Amino acid sequence: YSHPAAYTGDGHSLLVMLGGAGRTSLWQVAPPGSPRPAGRYRVPLPRYGPLAAISPDGRHLLKTDATGVELWDATGDPPVLRQSLTYDGGVSGPQFTPDGRYALAYVPGPALVTWAVTTKGLVERDRVDGNLRAYAVSPDGKTAALGGDQKLDLYDLAEGKLKLRTSLNVPAKALSFSPDCKTLAAGDQAVKLIDVESARVAREFSFREVRNEAVVCEQLAYHPDGRHLFVANGNHTVYVLRLAPPPGP
Repeated sequence: YSHPAAYTGDGHSLLVMLGGAGRTSLWQVAPPGSPRPAGRYRVPLPRYGPLAAISPDGRHLLKTDATGVELWDATGDPPVLRQSLTYDGGVSGPQFTPDGRYALAYVPGPALVTWAVTTKGLVERDRVDGNLRAYAVSPDGKTAALGGDQKLDLYDLAEGKLKLRTSLNVPAKALSFSPDCKTLAAGDQAVKLIDVESARVAREFSFREVRNEAVVCEQLAYHPDGRHLFVANGNHTVYVLRLAPPPGP
């Protein structure tokens, strides 16, 4: 089997896990329609779950699994392991901030941890405990959203520190910020569009049952144009919501 792990920040390269052999392959995927291998390395990745993240500048690879987290220097050929941190219960959901200076991931607790990415490796900066089911970082790196079974928290994110801004009574299993950072989509049994500045629900979408089964959102992703929202559901359906254009100046 093979499994996509992470894209580089420019979207031109894709890191792919190659089944069973503890190897990964880097593919050039731009221009579309003509992918070609760019290297094959021994960076073993876990088989399931959020696998890895590549920093926006392509210099670092963050790999998580059931034992902890590893930071790899991705500038070499092959990449070089710089640091390995052990967390009982494992680490998942890695992500870099848009500037690449900080990294985030889930750790047991459950909790969301932020690390500073330094020349010496990862240095833990902050930790937020709670019933976490999803998190997202805004494209400008200034806001983090943490979703749970009963509520959604918005945090100011600065220098790797999380400062609670406000809480909403909105359950969230999936989260995605719009490209302009003004709207946060939160999905569970419905998809709500939340105005980030006012922290109010601006619009809500619900879906009819499919074969007598409720539609529960699992993943959300905005298109770069900000006009379309992709909704992936637990019943193997995908909806594309066409959104109203943003108001003029």
